[in-house]
Amino acid sequence: MSSIFLSYSSKDVDDATKLRELLVAAGYPTVFRDKDPDAGIPGGTRWADELFGNLARSDIVVFLASPASLASPWCHTELTVATPPPKSLAH
Repeated sequence: MSSIFLSYSSKDVDDATKLRELLVAAGYPTVFRDKDPDAGIPGGTRWADELFGNLARSDIVVFLASPASLASPWCHTELTVATPPPKSLAH
């Protein structure tokens, strides 16, 4: 089963929590949400390193689109890192 990374604005945490619950209930056991109290980034760790490490290990990125996430520099960075270059530019 594929692992999923949720990209969302912290302003949308309630919706992201519900979406994670729906995905887990649908059979996706590995759904990363950075602020998840059980499986998110633990306190005292290097937050950005943990975030991008989880992003690199994910098979799928789900972007929770909202006005807040569209304006979020962090969401933009997550999507940029997750998007491979076009095949014509890849070496």
